[in-house]
Amino acid sequence: MAEVIVTGASGGIGKSLCKSFLNDGHRVLAISRREQDHNHENLKWLRTELKNAEAVEKEVSRWSREADLRILIHNAGHLVRKPYELTTIEDIQASFEVNLIWPWMLTTRLLHWLKLPGAAHIIYIGSMAGFQGSVKFKGLVGYGASKAAGNAWIEGMSAEFAASNMYFNALDLGAVNTTMLKNAIPDYTGGVDSDTIASFIKQFALEGYKAVNGVIVPVRMGNP
Repeated sequence: MAEVIVTGASGGIGKSLCKSFLNDGHRVLAISRREQDHNHENLKWLRTELKNAEAVEKEVSRWSREADLRILIHNAGHLVRKPYELTTIEDIQASFEVNLIWPWMLTTRLLHWLKLPGAAHIIYIGSMAGFQGSVKFKGLVGYGASKAAGNAWIEGMSAEFAASNMYFNALDLGAVNTTMLKNAIPDYTGGVDSDTIASFIKQFALEGYKAVNGVIVPVRMGNP
């Protein structure tokens, strides 16, 4: 049994991830700004902003039972689609806060938990918008840049903690049928459903660290 922390857990991929891990008997701490609509004996829900990393740290200390495998999935994301010339500094700041700074802060506050005996797998849910060499789309410059920074952060963390029991990887997703995607690109059709991608992420979280570390994995069916 693993202990799993999922950010951005109230809908889309995050909600599906929680259900998938719980169905397999794992313990889940779900973090989101909005309430979840399901309960489970192994589910602990924390309603908070990710910037409140100190509060999350305290909750994790109370919740954890020190499982052999600890999984931290940085799933929360911020996407604004705007033409470059209309993108404001506030748009850029929001993208980098949610997509880079807050995952960085949260990981830092949880280092004592991640360093417990056994393995820890930290997964950053990135995007093909930030994957080097991928097809790019108009209006996503800020989003793509923040996700690319997240990828670089993961690579750096894997080197920083290379001698530890912590493993860092990123999954750069293509189109997934979520509310965030529909709000950003209403006319887009295609992509996989959130349950399918959640199942993939779950298996990678449980087993992938045994084979790869510091790797940015593209996960897509087409473009994006």
